[in-house]
Amino acid sequence: MMKQSLWALAAAACFSFMAVFVKLCSGHFGSLELVFYRSLIGIVTISMFVRSQGLSLRTEHLGGHIKRAVLGTISVGLWFFTIGEMPLGTNMTLIYTTPLFMAANFIILAFIKKLPGVLFWLSFLALRVSPPCFSPPLMKATSSPL
Repeated sequence: MMKQSLWALAAAACFSFMAVFVKLCSGHFGSLELVFYRSLIGIVTISMFVRSQGLSLRTEHLGGHIKRAVLGTISVGLWFFTIGEMPLGTNMTLIYTTPLFMAANFIILAFIKKLPGVLFWLSFLALRVSPPCFSPPLMKATSSPL
């Protein structure tokens, strides 16, 4: 149990360090360029691990992986953009509230007892747009570089 907790702490620390580096680099590089560098590091790291273990990356679910890659790239690109535009503390606070809003979406789904349709996507959009409404000074410029 302790080992898993340490891995979770290490992951959170790496996630936070990445956000700080993105904030520091956002004045010099575009969001998509930063996503490219992040992805390149990931590809190199995963390739080295797979090769060292003698594993293969072949899959029967190529279409699903492509969809996930496209949506992941878009979401990370948007997140990196917001890191450059918002104060870092506010941005990270909103990022860490994502599970709360996803849970709220699933609760709404349970109450309407339907497959995801128009009502689901409207509630999803409302819950994703609402956090800035709770904190009006989110976009206020700060003198801090972070």
